[in-house]
This record gives sequence, C-alpha cells and structure tokens, in this order.
Amino acid sequence: MRTPKEKAESLLAHIQKVSDARIRPMMGEYVLYVNDKVIGQINQSQLFIKVTPFGEGFAGQLEKKAPYDGAKLAFVVPQSKIDDLVWLQSFLTGTVKEL
Repeated sequence: MRTPKEKAESLLAHIQKVSDARIRPMMGEYVLYVNDKVIGQINQSQLFIKVTPFGEGFAGQLEKKAPYDGAKLAFVVPQSKIDDLVWLQSFLTGTVKEL
C-alpha cells in the first residue's frame, strides 16, 4: 500500500516542527532528508528511521523492520513518539550526527 501524498506531507509538517526536513518522492514512497542527509523514509504510511548506534541506545525499544523487501532494518516510529516533539527532536538530531 503506497503512502498517500497527504499522509507524507502531514508527517513532514510534524517533523519540520523540530528539524530542517524535506521529503522526496521515490518509487511510490518518500525519502526523508534532515539537514540534507537521508535519515529515513515514509513507506506504507509509516515513518522509518535508519538504525545507528545512537538510535540503538536512545530508541532501541522501537520495532525494527525493513521498509520494503530487501531493505536494511530501520526503526518504525509510532505515532505516539512522532507526537512527542521533544523525543522526536532528540532522536532525529542524534541520528543525523551519526550519519
């Protein structure tokens, strides 16, 4: 199931509250850039963030799965964490620093 453009833009608007972010359509889904670094994706209406050592320590309790067949595992960020702007900013900032 592809992510509707409106859902991707809604997630992006929320992420932009805490960081300099943009999305780019890619093969029916969206690549997420923060500070001009690829940090994750929006696939199947879910936010996926790359796994880093920082992320393992900060958000290791989050589910990890591949956003598409053949992809590396990524953190699946639930809506409750997306809505927690302090948590989201810390997670994104720490992840960007390691990429």
